[in-house]
Amino acid sequence: MTSKITPDHNRFKKIVKGKIKDDMQKYVSNEEFIGKKGNDKIRIKIPRIDIPRFKYGWVGGVGSGDGEPGDPLNSDKRGNEPGSIQGNYDFDTEITVDEMTDLLAEILGLPFLEPKGKRKLTHKKDTLRNVGPVGNRKHFKRSYKEALKRELSTGNYDPNNPVVVPYEKDFRYKTPKIWPQEEFDAAIILMRDGSSSIDEEQRKIITTTNDWLERIIRRIHPKVDVRYLIHAVTAEETDKHTFDYVSEGGGTKISSVFELCLEVMKEYKECNIYPFYYSDGDNYPDDYKKTFQLLETLIPNSNLFCYGEIYSGFFLGKNKGLLHFINRYFYIKKGEAQEMYKKTRLAKIKKKEDIIPTLETFLNKNKVPFYNIG
Repeated sequence: MTSKITPDHNRFKKIVKGKIKDDMQKYVSNEEFIGKKGNDKIRIKIPRIDIPRFKYGWVGGVGSGDGEPGDPLNSDKRGNEPGSIQGNYDFDTEITVDEMTDLLAEILGLPFLEPKGKRKLTHKKDTLRNVGPVGNRKHFKRSYKEALKRELSTGNYDPNNPVVVPYEKDFRYKTPKIWPQEEFDAAIILMRDGSSSIDEEQRKIITTTNDWLERIIRRIHPKVDVRYLIHAVTAEETDKHTFDYVSEGGGTKISSVFELCLEVMKEYKECNIYPFYYSDGDNYPDDYKKTFQLLETLIPNSNLFCYGEIYSGFFLGKNKGLLHFINRYFYIKKGEAQEMYKKTRLAKIKKKEDIIPTLETFLNKNKVPFYNIG
């Protein structure tokens, strides 16, 4: 039987979620969510919720007589001494990462994700677990057992002289057994400029944005493989921790990471592929031609390609960045690049308050497309 308090409890939970949605920007950029998944609970503060109720009391008069129109009435004033009346306060509540992701998805609207269908990729792992009569690596224990069985069956085995010499037909070999390791229906390829012009605060913004992107995409594709590519002049694949925290010196060639991305994409031909790239817009001038040639291959073979240009006082303001040149490049080629328009989204990221607008630009198909960004 439903408790009488259940409707009130559900209404209270709805009010709490409304409070969280009203201040989502603050919660999304909360570093407590970095690296958390699924049912992990995070404690957050939300504004006090006042339950509606009648209040009775006497306000008081003007101080003498009945008063005249316009005379101020007595009102509560803040005193100089400690008081005993409780004031407004925030209170703590717990919310799971999945619940917060659902609330964020409601704010963002329908994601700009168009799956290619129910495509799945099974990674296969080879292990030398089988034994057979042919192969390259001898299994000495099994070979000896086969030779011993032959000697015993033919009556040639001498317990006083237990020498067993294997014949060619006795040899057994280790053979590979292929078995499914993991099954994916989508791949997220995260890329970023690893040069020192991207500082710690900017890396945190990138990490936070990527974590929410991954959570939202997992609502569409539960089986997701995430790859991490970082570059300066050359590109390399790395793990999440290195991707999130490490920076290196040297110049910048964006084409190097797009080239590596295309190599990684070959492993996911039957998957939904979502590449995301972040940089401060800086690039070696002679590298732009190759960069755009690679994009013309990369974008059509992706479900969605997103680029977030991180504001850097070190670079932006002195020159125009990659976002400007992508905008210009595809504008010139507008007649022959309609499909790339649909799959490409660009965002400018200056501060952590830009995380939600960036997620909207990347995932909400009703947001302003990249070629209209100033």
